Amino acid sequence: MVPVGASAQHDPESDAVGVFFDLSASTVGMGVSPNVPFSVFVILLNPSSVGVWGFEFGYWLEDGDLSGRIIRLLNALPPNAIDFGENTDLVSGDYVVGLADPLPGDAAVVLVQWQFMLLVPSTIYIQLGPSRFQSISGEPPAYEGGGVIIPMSLASSCAGEGRAMINEYCGLEVESNTFGAVKALYR
Repeated sequence: MVPVGASAQHDPESDAVGVFFDLSASTVGMGVSPNVPFSVFVILLNPSSVGVWGFEFGYWLEDGDLSGRIIRLLNALPPNAIDFGENTDLVSGDYVVGLADPLPGDAAVVLVQWQFMLLVPSTIYIQLGPSRFQSISGEPPAYEGGGVIIPMSLASSCAGEGRAMINEYCGLEVESNTFGAVKALYR
């Protein structure tokens, strides 16, 4: 079962979807040791609709051959979901999901929860994109908001748009005038 009650803190943009390691949608990079299960959430941020009746997006894990490096222990959807997508493959797939009961259009709506476990130390990237089965041809991921298909942008972060990182971290933000300010201290 997918957790509810998440609160968005990462991307103020409406109708953005991303991959996060927490329900507050603030963590896109996480350090993980082998043989320790960890959760990953696909979250819709700030939907413009009051409810989410369905959604579609594609995903893929990247960084070479993943066989023997990671396994998926959980692939959870919201209650009363019907999934027409092809997402049994760990490495890539699609979700095309209809919901009998809409999810409330909160600041952060958890669409999918995965639980993974690394088998060996690895750096892996999880990326979202359009579904192969698109409601609107040539469009990005989308959700159904009460009779209207609404395109979702990919949430931006230091990891990239709609992307999360396992065993890699975002660097500190650097301002272009930082070096000049430090030099001025020693003049």
